[in-house]
Amino acid sequence: MKNVPNLRFKEFSDEWKQHALGDIFDFYTTNSFSRDFLDNDKGRVKNIHYGDIHMKFPTLLDVKNTQIPYVKEAVDLSKISIESYCKNGDVVIADASEDYNDIGKAIELKSIGEEKIIAGLHTILARDNKGIMVNGFKGYLMNSPSVRKQIKVYAAGAKVLGISKANISKVKLLIPSGMEQEKIATFFSLIDKKIELQTEKVEELKNYKKGFMQKIFSRELRFKGFSGEWESKKIGSICEIIMGQSPSSACYNEDKIGLPLIQGNADIKNRKTFPRVYTSDITKTCDVGDIIMSVRAPVGAISRSLHHACIGRGVCSIKPKQNSEFIYQFLLNYENKWSRISQGSTFESINSFDITSTNIVLPLKEEQEKIASFFSLIDKKLELEMEKLEQLQEYKKGLLQQMFI
Repeated sequence: MKNVPNLRFKEFSDEWKQHALGDIFDFYTTNSFSRDFLDNDKGRVKNIHYGDIHMKFPTLLDVKNTQIPYVKEAVDLSKISIESYCKNGDVVIADASEDYNDIGKAIELKSIGEEKIIAGLHTILARDNKGIMVNGFKGYLMNSPSVRKQIKVYAAGAKVLGISKANISKVKLLIPSGMEQEKIATFFSLIDKKIELQTEKVEELKNYKKGFMQKIFSRELRFKGFSGEWESKKIGSICEIIMGQSPSSACYNEDKIGLPLIQGNADIKNRKTFPRVYTSDITKTCDVGDIIMSVRAPVGAISRSLHHACIGRGVCSIKPKQNSEFIYQFLLNYENKWSRISQGSTFESINSFDITSTNIVLPLKEEQEKIASFFSLIDKKLELEMEKLEQLQEYKKGLLQQMFI
């Protein structure tokens, strides 16, 4: 079988060459500065934290035009060698993750210019000193499905997965000619630009809605024709609250017959996926359209349930007895306020009493409906734009599968 991808540009036909990652890259020292040593606003040296690789940074990180935290000026950087400062084309790999799917996620740096930047906590800094790969290609290769699959095999650990330099050096890379690398890199950078623009559109809509939520729920802004006082009520008096449960191992169902499970913040944020399926031998459930909220750190994430499902540990179901859409929007606006009453030093949480005893202020029914309708229209627009973003991301994912070996 020839080492060629399923999909490639028509002018190329030669086989790709295999290399061990460790034969291409040299590794350089990284630091172990936690977030406490970083400053988002000022400093002389920027620092790449592994959490930002997981959550924030794109495949090709434009250092000049991306907000990257600085190392606080009081921190001593004298022991960091000149070679350990990042250069254009360097690859920074996250060597630890709590999520199996993110272990070994990598970014490639570009447009460093005069900036000083170092690789930080739980990262591996890799540099192709031999010039085997062109700049702009490495990041996409490192995040291709075949490379990601190998990294997962080498990942080790219990609660926090990790991968060492020794193990990542064993990963096999299949690499085309320099001209084909350049073509692939240019192609994917154009896709990334579309994803970036669509992401900006989604964020603008989110901020637009957030601004109106703050003004409307504080009564700074009201729709024409409404002027009466809003009435304060306990959430427990207008909603039924169902706290989630921790299913026992006896509830596992390998035949996938039963209810999907919503468990924790991640499932709330990603409403379309459920990691496990349990039997219907479950007493705590939600219905389609119920408000779902995380009750463990990070507390307060809100979504609507798309399924009749089991609500697991770290989640509650809120069933309004009146205008459900208004209450949903109110709770979205309240999302960041739950931390004021959350308990626990290492793992914050709220309980049913915290929720039921919290006040919600309600206008008359007609104004509730007006507010709910207004935000619902914004949500529909936002959902359409988010779907476009997801489609672009899936498009890129499919091409990475087809255009790399």
